[in-house]
Amino acid sequence: RWQGADPKILNQWLALPDEPSKEEAAIIAGEQLKVEGKGFIEAGGVRLTKDRFWMLYRKARTYLRGITWPEFWGHFLVQLRELIARYQEGTATTDRPDHFTLTKNLWCTPTPVTTLLRQAGTLQIMLFSHPGNADMSYSEYYTPHDKDFYFGAGHNGYSVFAKDRDLLLFANPEYEQPEMDRLFQALEGWARGPFAEKRALRCVLIIPYEEGKPNRAHCARLREHFTVSEWFTMPRKTFSFWDPDWWRTGVFRAEGSAPWPVAILAVENERARKQYPVDSAPLRELEVWLEANAKRKGVTIAGYPGADLPVIEAEPNWTGIGERVIEKIARR
Repeated sequence: RWQGADPKILNQWLALPDEPSKEEAAIIAGEQLKVEGKGFIEAGGVRLTKDRFWMLYRKARTYLRGITWPEFWGHFLVQLRELIARYQEGTATTDRPDHFTLTKNLWCTPTPVTTLLRQAGTLQIMLFSHPGNADMSYSEYYTPHDKDFYFGAGHNGYSVFAKDRDLLLFANPEYEQPEMDRLFQALEGWARGPFAEKRALRCVLIIPYEEGKPNRAHCARLREHFTVSEWFTMPRKTFSFWDPDWWRTGVFRAEGSAPWPVAILAVENERARKQYPVDSAPLRELEVWLEANAKRKGVTIAGYPGADLPVIEAEPNWTGIGERVIEKIARR
């Protein structure tokens, strides 16, 4: 019956927290964990922000719903400890040559930004993230560790470019030039591959955008295959990424700001532009957010070129909703 429903209403229902089971109610009551004020939860020596703890709990419980709750709880705490150890800044994953190997700069794009970009561009996949910092409003997210499947993650964001499907992506690559080069090369490779003529691709990325630097040259080459739009450009020292440990410390805003200009770009083919029209309303909202959060007062953010266009009401997007509905029902 849900297939006849309005997808917007379904997404609102999917965003509601599940009713806790008896075991979860015991947790909430403090029998298994310590709630510190309103913002944090501590369990088994692990301390996380409350929202992130429950996000990870839901993902893990869905994956291991076939075992008893006491078995799950012990396993879950082990996985949380391993997750924290994996994503300390400065660590690396080199056990496989196809891994996204650097975890040197774990600063991430603020969730209000990624959520509004998802809404504007009908984005579905977050390419480079981890279970602690991923925007879980995306239907899929990819990480550098194959062990993160426990929390619902896919392994190796670059693997999506080999799949015969529409790709509606958000990418915040590591800000080491070889890793940014790799993303641009993957986009160029897709444009020359077998899916370019029959599939839609939109990749919204946030990157350093200095004049005379390699990223500018990459964008010029991409224009041979795609439309590359500057949705937003922000002067140096105006945009701040979130602290690497925000999901554990609750400290979201970094003290400093990016020492170079930052751009939010949309790379897309004609099929994506026609099949998944951009909704300008979230972009208008994002422009207000960026200006309000600029580190230097009085800074004007260069908004995307279509900001003066009327709002486009995109066709309902059913991608991933069925699976998420079934997943939520299975948890009840």
